Amino acid sequence: MIYIHTMEIWSPRQKGFFCLLTVIISILALISCKSTPVQPETPLEIAALEVSDPIPRTRNFGIPDEIRYNTERATPSSLITALEIIRSQGIESTEFGRTMVNVNVNLLRILYPAVQTELLILDPPINHVYSRILREAEKGVYTSPGRNSNDYLEHVLPFLSLYSSEVTFPPESYLSALSDLERAGKLNDESVLAAYFTGIAYERLERFQDASDQFAKVWKDFPECYIAV
Repeated sequence: MIYIHTMEIWSPRQKGFFCLLTVIISILALISCKSTPVQPETPLEIAALEVSDPIPRTRNFGIPDEIRYNTERATPSSLITALEIIRSQGIESTEFGRTMVNVNVNLLRILYPAVQTELLILDPPINHVYSRILREAEKGVYTSPGRNSNDYLEHVLPFLSLYSSEVTFPPESYLSALSDLERAGKLNDESVLAAYFTGIAYERLERFQDASDQFAKVWKDFPECYIAV
C-alpha cells in the first residue's frame, strides 16, 4: 500500500495559500494572547480579628485592698461595690470601714447625685487625713498632700474644695491643683478622679479645647462616668 502525503498533490498555488493561512492564524493567535487582559488573582479576604477588652490584671489581695481599689476607681458602680463589700464584711464600724464609707458616700453625693442607692450612715474618724480633707473641702479649703505622700486619695480629694461651680476661685488655685492631679495620675491610671478633675480645672481656666479633649478621654475610658459628657 502506498501512502501519498496530501501536501505533495497540492498545486503550488494551493501550497502558497495554505502557508499564508497558517501565518495569519498564528498572528491572530498571538494578538489574541496579548490583548486578553490577565485577570489578577483575587486575594483571600481575612476577617479582622475582634480584639476584646483587655483582661483586668489579676488582683490577689485582701478585702481592704479591694475596697480601696474600688474607691479610687470612683465610677458609680465601683463606689457602690466598695460600700457593698464594707457592709457584707461587717466592717462599717471599724476605723478603716468608717473612713472608706465617708469617702465613698461623699464621692457619690458630690459627683453622682443622680445615682439612687442606699448609703451607709457616716461616722468618720475625726483625726484621719481623709476626714480632715473632706471637712476642709466643705469649707472651700484646699488641703495639699504631704510632700512625700504616695497616697492617691490625698492628691485627688482636695479638689472637691474647688469642684463647686457656685464659687469662683483664682486661677492659681486650679494651677496648683493640676500639679497634684498630674502626680495622682501617675499613682493610679485606672481612676476617674484625676482625669476628670483635670478636665474641670482646664474648663475653669478657660482652656476649653483641653477640657473637651480631657472629658472625651474620660468618657472613652469610663463610659459609665456620665458626668464627663
